Amino acid sequence: FRASSTHPPLTGVLLPLPRHAALVAALVRRLGDADAATLANLACNADNMQMMVRTPGLIDSLVKIACRPRNRDDSLELTVEILRSRSISCRAILNLSWDPENKVILAKNAALIDLLSELALQRTDSLIRSKTVQDILVVTRRHATGALRNMAAAPRPIKIGLCDYRNGHLLDVMTDVALNDPDTKVKDRAFAT
Repeated sequence: FRASSTHPPLTGVLLPLPRHAALVAALVRRLGDADAATLANLACNADNMQMMVRTPGLIDSLVKIACRPRNRDDSLELTVEILRSRSISCRAILNLSWDPENKVILAKNAALIDLLSELALQRTDSLIRSKTVQDILVVTRRHATGALRNMAAAPRPIKIGLCDYRNGHLLDVMTDVALNDPDTKVKDRAFAT
């Protein structure tokens, strides 16, 4: 999200919201791309992180946005919109995953782990090979790998659960990313896991 004359900067919004859980719940009920970006920004504030993860439907809604399907006949504009939505959802999850208590909650969400694993590996788009699309994919991989790295910094039982998840699937994903991703920042996040 970039500030402009029609969209002022969100610096004032980054204040703590613990008393305003209803606002987050309202955003979740109508969650669209702009709302996901707002949630990602709100999740930058440590006081908001725990409250947000505990908001019913928030994580499931972010996963749903990131899983929005694409079709071969989608326009470039729609494809970019969908890919940006995935990136914004991953950014919100990355921001939320910094909190120690949230790591535990997020690491137990199988749909979230599967989504982040898939997005961490998406290096190309078979339908569109534009520079813009490639840039969005790199940012999304950074967010997804960073969120997985944050979750792996959870207490030992959670780490073991992540390692055992789907017979080591997450370990395979992070090994693939560390060895094969062309982006150094993505690789660094994988090695830090």
